[in-house]
Amino acid sequence: MAGPLPAYFSSEASGETAVYCHLRKRLKGALVVSMLCFLVSIFSGTAAADPTSPPLSGTYLQLLQRHTAWDEADWRHLFGDFKTLRISKLVIQWSVSSDLAFYPSKTFHSEGKLPLSSILDLADETGIEVHIGLWHDPNFWNNIKAAPELLESYLRHSRYRSKTIAKEIALMAQAHTSFQGWYISEEIDDSNWNEPIRRKILLDHLAGLTKDLREITPGAEVGISSFSNTRLDPESFFAFWKTILAESSIDTLYFQDGIGARKLEMNYLSLYLDAVNRAAHDSGCTLSIVVELFEQKMESGNTEESFQAIPAPISRIEQQMEMAARYTENRIMAFSIPDYMSSSAVDTAQHLYRDYVRKYIEPIQPGSAD
Repeated sequence: MAGPLPAYFSSEASGETAVYCHLRKRLKGALVVSMLCFLVSIFSGTAAADPTSPPLSGTYLQLLQRHTAWDEADWRHLFGDFKTLRISKLVIQWSVSSDLAFYPSKTFHSEGKLPLSSILDLADETGIEVHIGLWHDPNFWNNIKAAPELLESYLRHSRYRSKTIAKEIALMAQAHTSFQGWYISEEIDDSNWNEPIRRKILLDHLAGLTKDLREITPGAEVGISSFSNTRLDPESFFAFWKTILAESSIDTLYFQDGIGARKLEMNYLSLYLDAVNRAAHDSGCTLSIVVELFEQKMESGNTEESFQAIPAPISRIEQQMEMAARYTENRIMAFSIPDYMSSSAVDTAQHLYRDYVRKYIEPIQPGSAD
């Protein structure tokens, strides 16, 4: 692999969209936007984050083939980082990538040391709740551009695979106190689902898969993620997600802030955060905001093979966390601590880890001045 991947890859060409240009003309500056959204968060009753807790409460974990060579010491070191950083939630982005399973499977190919069981064991020990992702298709972004009849067939195949994975994992997962639910690995943008027929196909797919998962593990939560390419204006984005959440009965929406992948600029992020916050509230869904810890390299492409990124500076991440905290309390996720903020790294990932610990962990240690 070329390196750790972000939570999504868009095959859309880079550059400003028409909506983005429209927003740029209408908005006069980040200060006005930020102040308006701050007032919205106050009057909507959103509570301020606990000042005695670090901003990040959870992280994604993206399993790759290299993880099949990890031994127990490697996983314990990672969970040691989680403990230091006071992480309480882990989203495993997928448990099968293409045909490679990270658990013993009778359907998919397995090799090496299968990590899912070890992860759940350590999560039990450390009190971290785990949400398990299902099927990841590396060609997802190309496949969903198919004609509607082919798209419907593709999503039916995807649903079958995810349902099969959940059935294979369920017994093992439910034996662990850390298991809290499922994560649908397909990420929903605002570029590919705007035609009514395509949106109907998506809604049917998500509603059906959510129903399948609740039948397999009653009581387990179901979550999915979203991001914006600014192909919908914020109010249309609100309506889009309000419909999806209401009709699919998904429990948790993870909204990726898009700052690291250059999907959104900080000036406009608050508009989309406000939109998904209202959609989640109106649908009775929990909103969790995903802060991207990475910075995509300018020369990096838009495919899994060509994507390259480095850890972002703490000064930028601080701005993202402060904005996220206006809309959600103790539900700020990172993408991702294992890849971009690690005590065992020998590069800027270790520097980011140290910077975060100094700024957010050490001041709230017992006996500190705070």
